[in-house]
Amino acid sequence: LSQLSEQLMPSFGEQQGLMAVWREPSENAVAARLHSLLAEFGCKSHLTDAEQARHLEAALNPETTLAGSLVIPEAWSANCRQFVLQLKTHAQQVGCRFQFGTEVLGIQHMPGQRGVHVLSNHKDVPSEQFDGIVLCTGQAAPELMKTCGLNLPVETRIAHAISGLVREPLDAPSATVHDLRQGITIARTGQWVRAVGPALRPSRQPRTEAAFKPLYTALGDWFPGALRTGVPGAVQEWSGT
Repeated sequence: LSQLSEQLMPSFGEQQGLMAVWREPSENAVAARLHSLLAEFGCKSHLTDAEQARHLEAALNPETTLAGSLVIPEAWSANCRQFVLQLKTHAQQVGCRFQFGTEVLGIQHMPGQRGVHVLSNHKDVPSEQFDGIVLCTGQAAPELMKTCGLNLPVETRIAHAISGLVREPLDAPSATVHDLRQGITIARTGQWVRAVGPALRPSRQPRTEAAFKPLYTALGDWFPGALRTGVPGAVQEWSGT
């Protein structure tokens, strides 16, 4: 992924490093377990106290209680939408064919034959054979795979996010900051800052009007003044399933 992003977008606006932060000393033990787990998988990380964390991330609100941080220096974030658009262009240049506006009606595996047949509502080619397929269909995947004899244990999760223009660069994070207790991640890419909440089961989802409030609160707690508000279109709210 790193090589691909460097090839497609040298000036990616990516921010290096991830810092998990927490407010109470009682959460030190949770962070220590995460630190040990990361080490088991060969991922470099280190624990800091509050003073060291504020030195590394100067934009952290000095009035917000901070007990410590877990820093993963080699983690990085990027503008996903920009990356995917560049990836699409690159794929087309090397011969990939995109067929938009086409509904997939079914997938069939023919006994004794290689590959699979994809049935669609395309008026010219209603059935096409492929060596293999990759499904990126979310909740629709289990139904599509039933004809192939596969029952996928899919669970629906929903996450909310806000993304907006940076008001003052000095008030915005220099890397990615993760609130350990709330599960909210705040990242900056170029002139944009975003806050993403945890992916929850539908039964645990708050009402729509309340879903984005924790994100604004977290941004205000950790990086007050970072998000430009009061300007039409400056902040975008979105949900992903």
